[in-house]
Parts: sequence; C-alpha cells; structure tokens
Amino acid sequence: MSDFEDIDFDEAVDLEDGGEAAPEPDEVGFKEYLNRNYDMSRDTLYQLIFGDDSAFYLDYVKGRKSSDISVEKWKTEDGKEKRIVSYRYHIKKKEKKASHVTELQTRDPKKDSSNCNIVENEVRNKGVLYADNFHILERWTITDVNNSKCNISVHAEIKFHKVNKVIKSIIKKKIRSGFKDAYAVLDSLLLEQMKQ
Repeated sequence: MSDFEDIDFDEAVDLEDGGEAAPEPDEVGFKEYLNRNYDMSRDTLYQLIFGDDSAFYLDYVKGRKSSDISVEKWKTEDGKEKRIVSYRYHIKKKEKKASHVTELQTRDPKKDSSNCNIVENEVRNKGVLYADNFHILERWTITDVNNSKCNISVHAEIKFHKVNKVIKSIIKKKIRSGFKDAYAVLDSLLLEQMKQ
C-alpha cells in the first residue's frame, strides 16, 4: 500500500527550524479514508472482502498494482480469527522495484455486535527505503444500515519507529496518497459489484 516512487528528500532541505517538520493537525490516531453505504447486506460485503477464496478480494489487491498474492485461510488463535495476506506491491509500473507486503488481518468476535463486524489489519513492508521505520494499522468496520444496505468505514494509521521528523513527514505524505488510491480502487469495485 505504500508508494515511494517519487520521494524527494530535497523537499525538506529548506526547513528553518533545524530540520524539524511541523506536526500535522491529524498526526495522532486513525484517519478515515472510506465511509460509504452499499446496496448489499453486511454479510455479503464481509464475504466479498474477507471471505476465504474471495475472487473479489484478489481483484482488489491486483487493482492496487500487486502480484504474487497469497491469501491464507482464517484460523482461530487465542479466541480471535486471523489470516495472513502477502503480495508484491509494484512501486513503479515500468520498473521491477517492488515492496514485499505482509498483512495480518484479525477479527475479534468479542468486538463484533449483532449489526457490525470489525477487522483490524497490520501491514508491514520490506524491500523499499525506510520500510523498517514504520508499519500501518487499518480498522475496517462493516455495519448494517438495513437488511439490504450496509456501510463500510476504513480508518488507517501510520506507526513510526525511530525516524527523524523530516523523513516521517515525507513518508506520511506518500503513504496517505497510497491509502486514497487503494480505497478508491475498493470503492470502484464495490460499485461495480452492486450493478451485478
């Protein structure tokens, strides 16, 4: 989900405060990237995205410039359902440069309610500059609106590990752009699915 193809580390050279980037207003916590109603049941939407052997989910991951996709079956561990998804995210279409991405998706039935499913996702990258300096947390919430309509909201947060503020600011900008692109792909595929 990350995109480092155009990182320009010279952007931050002219900072007057000794190399410290000013914090952004929404720097702490999750930021919402998708919140939309779809004309399908909550169970149908859940199965499209998180169901075992979902062709829809594979199309979604492929639509995000990814290949070599592996989706494990859900397994119960410590009372929670978990699965691992891995793939190669192609940073530039014309080059062979790619990030190796591993997602740990977790559903805690204790957090679900009679009209809501929550899946938390931890995303880690390898093989690109500064990939070991951060990971991504996502929270997917699917809620009933009525019997034939549901809502999905997706929130994401970038968690940094020992990175200076200039690099953090640049990475954050690229990752957030990648979030918007990824959830636009999801939205488009879900709208197509509603027409079927």
